[in-house]
Amino acid sequence: MYLRRLTITGCRSLSRIDLPFEHERGEPRLFTVIHGDSATCKTTLLRMIALAAAGPARAAALVGDAAAYRDPRSDSLPRIEARFDQPGAEVRVTVELPASGESLRHQGEPAGFVAAYGAGRALQPPQESDITDDLGYARVAGVFRRWAPFGLAFAHGTFGVKVDHAKFVRALRSALIDRMRMADLVDVRIDPPAEPKTEKIARTRIRREGNARYYIQGGDVWAVESKQPARLVVKVGVEMDYERYLYFLDGDGDVARRSRGGAPADLERFTLRVGAKTVTVPSSALSHGQQALVALVADVIGYACVEAGRPLELDAIAGLVIVDDLDLHLDARWQGELVPALQRAFPRVQFVASTRSPSVLTGCKADQVWTLTRDETSGDVVAAPWRAAMH
Repeated sequence: MYLRRLTITGCRSLSRIDLPFEHERGEPRLFTVIHGDSATCKTTLLRMIALAAAGPARAAALVGDAAAYRDPRSDSLPRIEARFDQPGAEVRVTVELPASGESLRHQGEPAGFVAAYGAGRALQPPQESDITDDLGYARVAGVFRRWAPFGLAFAHGTFGVKVDHAKFVRALRSALIDRMRMADLVDVRIDPPAEPKTEKIARTRIRREGNARYYIQGGDVWAVESKQPARLVVKVGVEMDYERYLYFLDGDGDVARRSRGGAPADLERFTLRVGAKTVTVPSSALSHGQQALVALVADVIGYACVEAGRPLELDAIAGLVIVDDLDLHLDARWQGELVPALQRAFPRVQFVASTRSPSVLTGCKADQVWTLTRDETSGDVVAAPWRAAMH
């Protein structure tokens, strides 16, 4: 699935913005960088793409308070029009964000792989309260909420999400080292987890109600439904050890835990070049920039394999990946190398990313960049293609 065109009207300072995501000769553009200063609606634009691509049910759950996206200078409602290509069909999507108390209106539903990432990119596993049975929702929620991606958790089979361990690690190593040539990274080793053991730790006999999702946090049982705040179901007070165990409500409604098969720090080892020597460190010892990049790459590989229901070679992974703050925690040299590096790693993935950093642009072709600026007279954010000389 590829995005071909996006039109947004009446959304915050985006009074009207119309962006093509294809080359002049008609092929989809596989990397688009949205560049702009702070407060130029870069994140808002990426969220609107995610809403259009996610489908009606997921969009309604993602958007939260739709009224927050209205332009306070206008009475019109925010509207998104998007055109997607997928095998054998073109899909047109229209989304209207309603006034308070009304339902989101969403017509058209593209089918295909889509993932979205925000500033929460890191290698710590997601919080228990962030886990959902709807993986399609989970993989786009990061651009709306500060969720940590699954990342390397795919290699450990945590949260019930499993991929072929050996093939996942091999693909990750190939992407980071062979294709992206990630600075100073020599090798990646992730041991398979031990067979998890499950045990009951508190008899609660909770009866599930409706569509509520139940989870264990702070030793107690909580439930949450779409658009509703979490509520305490029962106070248990069990002692939690998140490094070693995953906590959940079992089929009897009792609090149970499953061993993680070893803490990730014990299973994940990265070999780095330091001067003339090499050192091997756990993933937790990587820099924030390294962690953000590894988490992004691992998450795309893992989710694409889950979506396909089988292991995939890097060249077979296709779809739409949205990344806010592409330059997150990276130094200027790696910012400039990031766009071509991701294209080498995932040649069939369409990336739409935002950045404030001019360093990222040094690795882009002129037709890959659109710049957002604010009109000093009207206050509208406007988009224009970036045609500055690259060298």
